[in-house]
Amino acid sequence: MVIQLIQNAALLISMSLMQGLAIRLFRSRGKVFQLVSGLIYAGIAIAGMNMPFTLEPGVFYDGRSIVLVLAGLFGGKLAVSVTVVLTALYRIWLGGTGVWAGLATIVFCALAGALFRYLYDNRPEKIRLLPLWGIGIVAHLFMLGSQLLLPSGLEIISKIWLPILLVFPLATLIIGVLLGNEEKRLLGEKQVKESERLYRTTLYSIGDAVITTDLNARVQLMNPVAEKLTGWTELEARNKDIGEVFNIINEQSRGSVECPVKRVIREGAIVGLANHTVLISRNGVEYPIADSGAPIWTENGQLQGVVLVFRDMTEEVRQQQALDIQKKLFETMFNAISDGIVITDTKRQIVLANEGVKQTYGYEPDELIGKSTEVLYASFGMFEQAGERIYDEKALVGKKLYVSEYKAKDERHFPGETFGAKLYDGQGKWIGNLGITRDITERLQSRKALERSEVRYKYLFENNPMPMWVYDPENLKILMVNPAAIEQYGYTREEFMRMTLKDIRPVEDVQDLLQDVEETRSKLNHAGVWRHLKKNGEIIHADIISHLIDYEGKPARLVLAQDVSQRVEAMQALRVSEENYRNLFENHSAVKLIIHPENGKILNANPAAARFYGWSVDELKRMNIQQINTLNEAQVQAEMERAKRERTIHFEFRHRLANGSVRDVEVFSSLIKFQGTDCLHSIIHDVSAKKEAERRLQLFNQAIQQNPISIVITDPEGQIEYVNPKFTEVTGYRLDEAIRKNMSINSSGLHTAEFYHHLWQVIKSGQNWVGEFRNRKKSGELYWEKAIISPIIGDNGEITNYIGIKEDITGRKQMIRELVEAKEKAEESERLKSAFLANMSHEIRTPLNVILGFTEMLVSDQQMAAEKKQEFSLIINKSAEGLLEIINDVLDASKLETGQVAINFAPVVLGPMLQRLHTQFARRLAEDGKGLVNLRLLPGFETQTISADEYRLSQILGNLLSNAVKFTAVGEIVFGVSGMDDGQVAFIVSDTGIGIPEKDQSHIFERFRQAQMSTSRIYGGTGLGLSITKNLLELMGGHIELQSEEGKGTTFRFYLPIKQ
Repeated sequence: MVIQLIQNAALLISMSLMQGLAIRLFRSRGKVFQLVSGLIYAGIAIAGMNMPFTLEPGVFYDGRSIVLVLAGLFGGKLAVSVTVVLTALYRIWLGGTGVWAGLATIVFCALAGALFRYLYDNRPEKIRLLPLWGIGIVAHLFMLGSQLLLPSGLEIISKIWLPILLVFPLATLIIGVLLGNEEKRLLGEKQVKESERLYRTTLYSIGDAVITTDLNARVQLMNPVAEKLTGWTELEARNKDIGEVFNIINEQSRGSVECPVKRVIREGAIVGLANHTVLISRNGVEYPIADSGAPIWTENGQLQGVVLVFRDMTEEVRQQQALDIQKKLFETMFNAISDGIVITDTKRQIVLANEGVKQTYGYEPDELIGKSTEVLYASFGMFEQAGERIYDEKALVGKKLYVSEYKAKDERHFPGETFGAKLYDGQGKWIGNLGITRDITERLQSRKALERSEVRYKYLFENNPMPMWVYDPENLKILMVNPAAIEQYGYTREEFMRMTLKDIRPVEDVQDLLQDVEETRSKLNHAGVWRHLKKNGEIIHADIISHLIDYEGKPARLVLAQDVSQRVEAMQALRVSEENYRNLFENHSAVKLIIHPENGKILNANPAAARFYGWSVDELKRMNIQQINTLNEAQVQAEMERAKRERTIHFEFRHRLANGSVRDVEVFSSLIKFQGTDCLHSIIHDVSAKKEAERRLQLFNQAIQQNPISIVITDPEGQIEYVNPKFTEVTGYRLDEAIRKNMSINSSGLHTAEFYHHLWQVIKSGQNWVGEFRNRKKSGELYWEKAIISPIIGDNGEITNYIGIKEDITGRKQMIRELVEAKEKAEESERLKSAFLANMSHEIRTPLNVILGFTEMLVSDQQMAAEKKQEFSLIINKSAEGLLEIINDVLDASKLETGQVAINFAPVVLGPMLQRLHTQFARRLAEDGKGLVNLRLLPGFETQTISADEYRLSQILGNLLSNAVKFTAVGEIVFGVSGMDDGQVAFIVSDTGIGIPEKDQSHIFERFRQAQMSTSRIYGGTGLGLSITKNLLELMGGHIELQSEEGKGTTFRFYLPIKQ
């Protein structure tokens, strides 16, 4: 039995670890934790009931009692309730005679655990080992008691009590300790987390900046204040060296200051900064700071890190500076007053004196410190009398002015007027006295002089042009009046002397008069402007100045009354004007600003300005116009100077609004008086939309003006209203010439009436007309243009104008025509090439056939006579020369085509060269059997030298002479130099041959050309000679001319520069 119970208890101990897991996972979740705990406890109890010690059928024992005790002790109300219900249900389901005893065990053990939880204030983790074991014993005594519900209860108790009380309380102790330790551990973790949370909350909530570091002076934590001052976030600064984040210098020397953190680590003590330390934040802002560093110790006394606490001293420094300024100002003012000032304590001992005591008493300020004020009085009696004034209770509430006799350091006595006041501390306690003494010797002397001059003053009173009178302040009776007042007000002197001040005031002003008289206490009083009543009922405005005087031994007031009626009327008119202006300014819908022209400050703004700019009126009045205008400061100042100089002016600016947008504005500024100052009254109109429209209109206008296509706008009748510059460029008609003219001004007359009728039909129907015109320019020149004419429809659906967009296509048509001609020329060239190739085939085959035929004859007939061989050899030679000439022409043409012909200029004597050519071609005529052709060389110029390529010049003359020989059967061939003119030499080659038809002369110098292609069949040749001749002449800077008549002959003249 004992072993089974121990095994059951061991199972329960093992399964109780699940409860420890639940504590870890769900402890912080309140009712969820209790519900889970209840389920776990019930599961453990049910598991125990499945491994019972069975005493007899229906009566068994297990560890459920232990679980229920611990559920009540550690689980709480919900947990124990769930455990009891589920365990009881399972026990009922098991059934047997021991059901009621089992249920009683469940209830009593759970109640026992809950009772002790209550007794320990719901803190079961505080229960020590012995009490916990005792709780197990008590609970299981209840369990043994419940066995009395069994039929043989006492017998059963006698069998089980010992193992029950030995095993179950011990198991309860073991599991309770495990659960208690887990509770303590979790509670400890919670306290640590709470402490850490509190620490972090404190750290991040403290008003000072706080940084903590480790032993390597690397940042660990920073609160928001530290982040703000250093410019580093905690995340950025973490694990960085404190010197990088906390950059401090001496404010005066600007030198680096050692970081207190490193001193704390080195010295292990609290370290503070010296004065004048400045922290330079990451963004360059400097903060004067006060700080201290303190070590962080572990529980075993080892240094763990450093906490650095610092704060921004900017405000304190500012306040201290202000205090220093105030102190300096006080000292300056205190010593600047020429009167003698002394401050005493309550025993009348002098504690402070100003520089004025030197002038008043003859003492240095330091000489008086610590002395009694008795030394300053002429006698002890005077000193005592002054003391009575000081200690007078009435004097406690303020200050007094009194006259006494004083004694200077040199024993000189003098009368003095003293201003005395008591001094109090912040709690209202009397701490001393203030005395300001002025030497009134000169004043008293002046008073005596004044008395002596009263006669003179009376004279001045009587003869003063300004109305004056003397009145009694008690009853306002007029005591004396001067003639000027009599004349001004119209009363006689006797009438005045029977009057009071009330009599010369309108009835409605009398009460104000009485109040003013009552309140007038100063000796000299400027009462301001009052309404006065003249004898004739007229009301005037008088500016009143009064002075307290002694009149026949009684106090009276002397009044000077200046008539300022005109000034008052002007001021009233000004006020009305200002009110009107204010209404016009404040209530006007236009944006208005009043600007100081010197500094640009906005002095006033109306509500419309606030609505437009987005700032309130008060905000605008704190701003400068330079904050609104997008011009730079110098430009704005220059514009304000111009406005001030020209007094009224119009501007166009760009102004920025509160939301950051920029608007185009039109500003009308004029110079006005505002608060007594010349100011600019500016009316601002938002012209952004207008500017945008103008910009688009300008863009449209530029697009039309600069368009490379002619644009014409007419009215519905076709009268021109506008033409762009391109139209003028194309047609020659200026805008002023074309306006109000019909579009027919550039009509060529080449188009039919039906053409124009169709055009008008199309555009009047609202459609576009597209077509081409053959028009005439102002110069009469014809040109082609492609046109698109479109109607412009107004808002009412009617045609208001027509717009024509026209493009000059004359060039395009010319290009098309030239392309056609080029095509035709290409085709012609292709045809000529084919003819040339055919001709070349003939020209080359003919001499080759001759050479081959006669050569074969010479080789095959060994018996041929010598004369015959010589004849055949001459024929072969002549054919070879012809073939060589053809090849040379082709090669020369090719070289000329590719630019490979080089001209070698050198001095050439014409006579010998011409003579050689004459000899060469005379022989050729003879060989060709043309005895009827005479070759003549023109005489003269035999010694003339020119700069040319002799070989090419001979080639040119040879080509021309070769043609002359070829095409002349009868007559004469003349060649040579025909003359010299303008630095050129003229050559001529003329024949009486077949001539060149006029229609072929224009292309006779083209390659592959002869006058007639059939000519080559008759006379031979490649058609390259004249082309080569022309190209060679051009390379040498010359040119060639042709004169020919078919059937009569041809003359070629060419010209070359004498010097290259």
